[in-house]
Amino acid sequence: MKPTAEALFVANLPYSLTDDQLAEMFEPYGIVITFRVARDRETGESKGFGFVELATEKARTKAIAAVNGKVIDGRTVEVRQAKVPVKPARPKRVTQFPAAAQFPATPATRATQNRKVLVEYRKLSERRLRTA
Repeated sequence: MKPTAEALFVANLPYSLTDDQLAEMFEPYGIVITFRVARDRETGESKGFGFVELATEKARTKAIAAVNGKVIDGRTVEVRQAKVPVKPARPKRVTQFPAAAQFPATPATRATQNRKVLVEYRKLSERRLRTA
């Protein structure tokens, strides 16, 4: 589950807490859409944090107020709005030959370019046949 605008980040969870227990913790405050405790890929052990997505803004504010600071198994749980990662804008593609972009190709220049490519292709084919 990737964090969305509706997701809550839940930190400092006990390592023994399961996904279902996390959902049960937030059910009294509203409809839980998605929930997940982050786990280590190799060992499968909890990393001590998770994400919960609640249906309404009102439910999210109630859950933050109620669960933030709550002590579970000797650990003080911290709840806040999840930060949605922002993808950086893709850089504009720079043409290899800027001069070519300024002057559109005419049919004559295209034909010349096509001929050059065809000649190079024939030469390459001849070389391959000779070495084979």
